[in-house]
Amino acid sequence: MTHNGSASAKTARLKAKWFSHLGIFAIAQAVFALTDNSWALAFLRDSVPDDQSIAMIASRIWLIVFAVDTVWSWWSIADRQKKAAAQREGQHHPLVTRYDENR
Repeated sequence: MTHNGSASAKTARLKAKWFSHLGIFAIAQAVFALTDNSWALAFLRDSVPDDQSIAMIASRIWLIVFAVDTVWSWWSIADRQKKAAAQREGQHHPLVTRYDENR
């Protein structure tokens, strides 16, 4: 039972970490938008300039990194939740089973 508790605590930490990333990303993108350097906003307006400022390039890179971080984080969260549900039901998650069989 303690294992499930620690798994849900890890899942909660992953979610909290992602939400903190979201907050920092949103604040930074707001600053980029206020200074007219938000690549995402320019893309949505179909007005990305050919000669982008370094700040706009940074905004674009940050957007890509945040998108990758989001996919990775929520994939990890979903996987942890599947493992925890399988353990509660007395089943083994395929990755856990393979690891246990190789021991």
